[in-house]
Amino acid sequence: MEVLEHLKVLTSLNASQDFKLFYVNEEASKMFRSTLTVRVVDVFDLTQFSTPIVFNASVSDHNSNVSAICQLPKNCAAASCSLTDSLEFYGLSENLKAKVSVLAAGQTTKLTCRDGSQHLESCSSRGQLVPHPTMFNCATDYVEPLETAKKSVSSCNKCFKRGTESCGPADENSTDLYCNCSPDYMMSTCWKKVDLCVNVTCSNHGTCQMLDVEAVCECDFGYEGDLCEVDRNPASHRNSSSFIGRIDLADATAMVAVQLSFWSVLGLLSKLLGKVIIANDEDDPQEIYQTLRGVILTFATMCVLFFYNPNFLRISPTTCRLYFLIVHFAFGWACSQWIFEGFNVNEVLRCRQKNQWDLDFESRKRMYFGAMPRILPCFLFLISVYVIIYNANWSKIASTWTCLGVTCELTTNLWLPIGFFLLCMGLLATAFAENSYLVIQFVYSLSKLGFTLFSKRALRRPLLHLKVRSELEKFDGFKMGQVTEKCLRNVTWSLCGIWCLELLWVFTILASDHPKDKVFAGSAFLLSFAYCFISAAQGIITCPSTYAKASHFFMERLPPFLAPQFEPVQFWTRKERLARKAAKMNKERPEGTDPFSDPASEEYIPENAVAYMEHRWKRKGSELFEQKIQVEEIFTTLLLGELKSLRKSNASHFRDVQIMHLFVQWKQKVMQKGPEKYFQHNISVILEKTRLCTVDPDGNVELREFFVVPPISPVFLRPDVLAPERLEQEALINCVEELLKQGEDGKPRKLENGEGGDIGEIDAEDFLQRSFVAARRQVSEGHSFLEAAQNL
Repeated sequence: MEVLEHLKVLTSLNASQDFKLFYVNEEASKMFRSTLTVRVVDVFDLTQFSTPIVFNASVSDHNSNVSAICQLPKNCAAASCSLTDSLEFYGLSENLKAKVSVLAAGQTTKLTCRDGSQHLESCSSRGQLVPHPTMFNCATDYVEPLETAKKSVSSCNKCFKRGTESCGPADENSTDLYCNCSPDYMMSTCWKKVDLCVNVTCSNHGTCQMLDVEAVCECDFGYEGDLCEVDRNPASHRNSSSFIGRIDLADATAMVAVQLSFWSVLGLLSKLLGKVIIANDEDDPQEIYQTLRGVILTFATMCVLFFYNPNFLRISPTTCRLYFLIVHFAFGWACSQWIFEGFNVNEVLRCRQKNQWDLDFESRKRMYFGAMPRILPCFLFLISVYVIIYNANWSKIASTWTCLGVTCELTTNLWLPIGFFLLCMGLLATAFAENSYLVIQFVYSLSKLGFTLFSKRALRRPLLHLKVRSELEKFDGFKMGQVTEKCLRNVTWSLCGIWCLELLWVFTILASDHPKDKVFAGSAFLLSFAYCFISAAQGIITCPSTYAKASHFFMERLPPFLAPQFEPVQFWTRKERLARKAAKMNKERPEGTDPFSDPASEEYIPENAVAYMEHRWKRKGSELFEQKIQVEEIFTTLLLGELKSLRKSNASHFRDVQIMHLFVQWKQKVMQKGPEKYFQHNISVILEKTRLCTVDPDGNVELREFFVVPPISPVFLRPDVLAPERLEQEALINCVEELLKQGEDGKPRKLENGEGGDIGEIDAEDFLQRSFVAARRQVSEGHSFLEAAQNL
């Protein structure tokens, strides 16, 4: 052991030379005589208790990175042989006993076996034991003799509880006590466990270990099988000189790599073709993160495909370690892009930025929102983490059968920090998603039922979302609004994507290290398919133009209960898409068909899109009206601005005429209602604060203040002109009526038949809830908030 410590110091001082791997001096040993191989060990893995074997070298092999050592005595003294170290190294110290620990050159001693037999052992002039200790058969052939006759015990307390089933006399006429042993124990007091390894013969590459009920062979590094007879090195059973002969496409790791590479390349090509043919979308942060992730995964999966098996291209262990670092770093960087996507979505929802580089929500330039301040620090942080982890485990990250990592007890120090790092990345993405869900969704409790339910796409923080919509509508326009709005559809996908990729990463490593395990192989293949689906679905849903086309496809082909009823990008409804499909099937157009209202026309504008334009014109007109501008000048300014935007988008002449036609219709509508009355209320009054009557969980009626916010839905495209003072007056009247209906004890009492109209006998709380539901239903049917309040 002293020599091994000196070797470690030598290796650390001479970092430029590879002094890690050394041949074991096994000349004349039993293993060398039978297999003509010697073992190779790593001095950094050697301990006083274990000797892990890196690989076995044959006499005909040439290994440039393995060294050999010779022990020279100090001060030119004669050579000596250490019996203690030799017996411990070969695991013979329990079966062979020596009276001395060190033999001088030419000295002879007797080694005693457990069965009492003795063998002569000598030390040669070169410091070698002759014969080799492994040549003595007493190490495995001896079986300790059992007791020929069962002996009685003076008391049952002498029996060992673990191995004793019962204790008592042998028969009714006997007074002697005997310990009745369990099947796995023996001796009079049942203290000795039966040696199950007697009937198990492991190969030269494993040792028998006894478990509670069975004996198993614990294999050396690089071997597997029930008797450790299988060499895990693919070159031992697939050592074809032909390149094609070494390919194994049926391997689960290769199938996963092929599938991921195919879908990653297909996704990148789809994005490229989509930008050229379908749309001219900007390179916003979300788009950059998705594209960068696709490029990284394509590179990583290509490396996995060609370099996960060292025998495939016959790469050296050093090259194998290099590709191990490249593949694992690439997968970690791809996971970080999922985190950036979730963080980007969260910032948009919290009104920090609008999915734009270098600009905050108010369109002010901020370095914090730039690409380099985000991507570059992450890149450097990942490099530092992987260097720290792998620097301490450099010799364990590759083997002769896989370059993706070996999962065994010896590599625990490698995988624990990697697993912790993966868990931290997944939890960070989950935290961003959870915070985004708190903005998008809210939780309401039913005090009577005692549990919590989640509402369907309701807004817990409606003013944040309304702020985003108002800012985009007022300053950025519809196209920029879609770049921001698409982030709202990415919350779930960014969360599922990173966890699926991390699980795929783990099972790919396991499948590569255990290629015959069907569970690991099947799990890796299924997870790769799931990840491809998530990535493809996310690419479709978060691309406005592709999302619109996919929605149109499902509107026309799915049954009503599955088909989407509204598409928020181009404002089509399912009814309009079906009418368009039917009109296209009918090739003969009726005479007098209005081209502006014909759904089959390519220039047809959906009704909701028309309502959105009217809403935009109304809002801009209200701003101009507040500036005391004449009505005719308002119409002229709005029309010129609309035509200018059409020129920028290279719209056709038909679209110009169509927009002018719609503008004329809208102007006639405004003139009929009266421009002063139409423009006098700005849509911003939806932020006015109002008070309504509510009931707390204890049944007490109270006033609460809140903001009136219309639902974010197709109804939002037809905003109502609110009168906050009138709505507050109606709410106060209803609240006073409810307070008068309370009983003497201060709690809501039952409404008798005839009170409150035809509502029957219900609680005041139920009355309020039903009133609120009825009001929301009237608003969804097209009534204004004021009309709904008046109807109630």
